[in-house]
Amino acid sequence: MFTIDHLNFAECTKVVCLNGFQKKSTKDYTKAIKKAEKLLNDYL
Repeated sequence: MFTIDHLNFAECTKVVCLNGFQKKSTKDYTKAIKKAEKLLNDYL
């Protein structure tokens, strides 16, 4: 999961990696999503 500083990926100047995981099934990874949201809030 990552975030960028522009709506268009080609025009962005910053890319911040929030969390990385390997998805092995179709289930929702709520724990990983919550961790990424917390990291983004701490970064801002």
